[in-house]
Amino acid sequence: MEKKRQQIIEKALEFISEIGWTVQNIEFLHELTKYLGNLFQVDYVLIARYSENKPDFAETVSIYNKTAFLPNMVYELLHTPCENVIGKKLCCYKSDIQILFPKDELLVQMNVDSYIGIPLWSSDKNPIGLIVIMDNEPLSDIKTIEIVFKIVAIRAAHELEKMLLQNKLKISYAEISEKNKQLENFNTKLEQEIKKRTKELTESEEKFKAIYEKVSGFVIHNR
Repeated sequence: MEKKRQQIIEKALEFISEIGWTVQNIEFLHELTKYLGNLFQVDYVLIARYSENKPDFAETVSIYNKTAFLPNMVYELLHTPCENVIGKKLCCYKSDIQILFPKDELLVQMNVDSYIGIPLWSSDKNPIGLIVIMDNEPLSDIKTIEIVFKIVAIRAAHELEKMLLQNKLKISYAEISEKNKQLENFNTKLEQEIKKRTKELTESEEKFKAIYEKVSGFVIHNR
């Protein structure tokens, strides 16, 4: 067992040192979920992000199932094992997880029996997500999974944090662009309004001048 554990740990270190530095951001997270799924031969591996704006929910950024990636989803944390992981500590449930969390409908839908998850932290020590392994059978050699999780979690957190920052910058840029567009539209409308008012004022002045000249001519003619 110890020899096998050492081999798995060495493979995890190789993954981080080789594959881990050739891809970044979401590509790295996809590679990681696939790698962990194949390494431990489990049914599901997922990485999810946590949002402080919606503290009751998490959103997956990568889900690997045997041989394929599944569509991402948003799920509620309440009454789930993930609730005990994000922003807290590594948690492991070797088996019978549906009994332990009877209100978690996803566990039933995915036919999950065992679960292990580790939190991901930002560089300023804020919770940003988690890595989870789930299987339809009881998990074995939990110690090895925990060690590998600790090896890959730092790099995964780094890439996830970069993604979140990039998304914020994109949103900020989009907001600035929208504000600039609104300002341009306002300036255009204001310019059009000024031209309209100027035209109306000019026309009014011309009408007044014409009326004044007629009245003046009439007064002079009748003296």
